[in-house]
Amino acid sequence: MAAKAKAAPKAAAAILCHEDAFQRGRKYIESKIAPRASKGELCEEDLSIPPTFLDDPVLKGIKYFRKEKESIESETETEGEIDDPGEETEPEEYVKPPSRLGHSDSESSLRSFPRKEVADISKAMKTQLKNAEKRKGMFVKQGSKIKVKVDKRNQLLDQIREMDKSMNDELRACRRYVADSRLFDPVFMYGSKFGTKAPKKDVVIMAELHPQLGKFADMALDEFKKFLDQVIKENTSTFAMGTFNSEVVNFFQPAYKEVEDPKKGLAAGVKWFTKALTTKACGDPNAEDPPIPNWINMLEKVFELGEPSAIYLACYDKPDNGEEVLEFLEGKGVPVHCVCFNPDCNVADEFFVDLSGETGTLMVDTSRRDMVKVDSMMQSVKTKKKALEKLLKKLEKLEDMQPNLDKTNELMEEQIAILEFVKNDLEICEAALAGSDLQRDEEGNLILPPGTPVPDA
Repeated sequence: MAAKAKAAPKAAAAILCHEDAFQRGRKYIESKIAPRASKGELCEEDLSIPPTFLDDPVLKGIKYFRKEKESIESETETEGEIDDPGEETEPEEYVKPPSRLGHSDSESSLRSFPRKEVADISKAMKTQLKNAEKRKGMFVKQGSKIKVKVDKRNQLLDQIREMDKSMNDELRACRRYVADSRLFDPVFMYGSKFGTKAPKKDVVIMAELHPQLGKFADMALDEFKKFLDQVIKENTSTFAMGTFNSEVVNFFQPAYKEVEDPKKGLAAGVKWFTKALTTKACGDPNAEDPPIPNWINMLEKVFELGEPSAIYLACYDKPDNGEEVLEFLEGKGVPVHCVCFNPDCNVADEFFVDLSGETGTLMVDTSRRDMVKVDSMMQSVKTKKKALEKLLKKLEKLEDMQPNLDKTNELMEEQIAILEFVKNDLEICEAALAGSDLQRDEEGNLILPPGTPVPDA
């Protein structure tokens, strides 16, 4: 009995798939593309598809997955800019866009491939997609860790900027305060607040021994010394000086004396004044109902010496009986030059305006208060400077990780592009596998769907 003839082997099932996606899948398999084992900080070589493979002509289509993001950024950055007509740019290498599902212009890349090969390629792409997702997670984790360090350093930089600004603002405020208060004005540093002029004779110098003036006694004495040495000594021939409180008026001498008198002249008067104008002589400022110096009594005693050409008076503030004082001086035509040591003294007060008149002067010595204020401001600056130095030392210990973060973010964007690139090809292969097998005619030739513009593989 004759043996049966063997049936012809059944032709492999074939399906339509986009050729470029198929070729990329084959490249993954043939080149055994896989990420290296990561050690330490991730770098470019740790991408799920290493850079050397991304330069392969088959895989260059990834540029379009980068460009989807880059084109949006580029349009935003260059909006409103005009290209320079003289600027030369190198033409960019043309790379055919990768096929995509649902894009009509991708239909021309359809080819028939054995279903099994497409299935193998789909399996390889799933591995690539898994690697890409895992590497993306690793880059995200690395970026998060670096960002914590960057944020910590940026927060410290903000503190440094804020502290530096605060310190310099206070320094500027201090300079303005010094300038506005004329604290270190050479006119008052080297000259007296009593002025630079004095009559030629019969000048009276008086100091009010007010309990509150005691804390300014050294400053009042300094103003008198400068005035006596720089003005009276040079311009005046006769003088009288004294102090007064609530009860008595004490004079250096009970009459006008010659400035040049070797025994009772100005030099001896300054020595006497140094002992007479003291904190102790002014009395206790904390005592209950401290005695207030008697201005009327002082003026009466001054005029008993003989009508003065001018009175130079150091006081704390206006007297309680200001109207009586003004009445006493009315019509006498004697200029009164006051230096008040109460920093809150109101120079616009009617008493001082009338007391000074057209020929007198009034100065309020606020230098003690101003020095305390400036010292407080400078102490604050000193404290802030120390705090700033500590912050700067902390900064020295913190590495600037911003470049690392920028690089990691760039790599993460590249990894996301790889992931989307692989995902697109996997979707193409899975869609192909989900389709029906191509039919064959009696001779085994593939029957392509009508309108398919592709030859057999």
